[in-house]
Amino acid sequence: MSRGNESEKNVVDDPRTNSANSNNNSVSSTNSVNNPIIINSINSINSINSINSTNSTNSTNSTNSTNSTNSPGLPDASSIKDTGKDWPLAAAFQFLSRFPVPVEVNFTPGVLRRSTKYYPLVGFAIGAALGLAAAGCAWVLPPMPAAVLILALWIWLTGGLHLDGWMDSADALLSYRSRERMLEIMKDSRVGAMGVIACVLLLLLKMSLLYTLIGYGFAQVGAALLTAAIWSRWFMTYAMQAWPTARQGEGLAGNFRGLKPGSIAVSTAAALLLSAAGLTAIISLEQGTVLGSLVLLYCAAPCVAWLAGTLAASRISKRLGGLTGDVYGALNEGIEAAVLLAAVICLG
Repeated sequence: MSRGNESEKNVVDDPRTNSANSNNNSVSSTNSVNNPIIINSINSINSINSINSTNSTNSTNSTNSTNSTNSPGLPDASSIKDTGKDWPLAAAFQFLSRFPVPVEVNFTPGVLRRSTKYYPLVGFAIGAALGLAAAGCAWVLPPMPAAVLILALWIWLTGGLHLDGWMDSADALLSYRSRERMLEIMKDSRVGAMGVIACVLLLLLKMSLLYTLIGYGFAQVGAALLTAAIWSRWFMTYAMQAWPTARQGEGLAGNFRGLKPGSIAVSTAAALLLSAAGLTAIISLEQGTVLGSLVLLYCAAPCVAWLAGTLAASRISKRLGGLTGDVYGALNEGIEAAVLLAAVICLG
């Protein structure tokens, strides 16, 4: 038993044996490395690993680049300034109407604020287009279908922008919920029952007023459309400066924060001059036969717009803690209807 252990120990501890084993392993390793088949296999594996590593890196870079490109939110100011022009007049027409303005505009808060002084001019263009369309439709059609077509054109020229605000505001304000809940309802893209009902009633009112004005004559309906479009958009600029925003700078209304009183003064002067110019043109075409009634409308339209708008905006601001972009649109729609109603009274 001891002899066997001693023999086993000698075999293990014999340095010559260890050297021989080491040489054998070295030779085997050398032979394996020098084997062309094994070398090709190793090179193939290394090549595959290198390709996989490169693909993985490229895939990661591509993913990161895609995530960076598709990240939510608006582009920063530097990227906006490189893509368009700071043209407030073009911004006003593109924002409020569908008139073709082939200019790429930077819709930055500064440009939007400066564009408000041109809102009455946009209203003048919309009112003039509607007046001409009304004269053409009333010439060949009975008053009712003519009124419907004029109303459809009116909605198309504005892109339904203000009508959408009217419906959203109706859904929120007629829900009689808390302030926070009403603001959430306004942000919801879906339209509720109260919004649909308010929209139908508004369109019916406008259509009936247009039907009545067409019966008065071409001059009367043209003057009413012109003054309604001008003064409703003037009041939006006034509301942006007179009442705070409900969301503390967030949302569309936040872009108009800090509107200077000078912009309101320019907007008011523009509304007065454009109304006078439009009504003077109508009086000249009618050879002064409607002079008295149109002068009355010229004086009444801004008063009605300011009174109706102020009462509505004050009430809404009290409930919401300020105004929103949807409320601006709702005020525009409501004032248009109020001025048309005043025109029916003044021109009848």
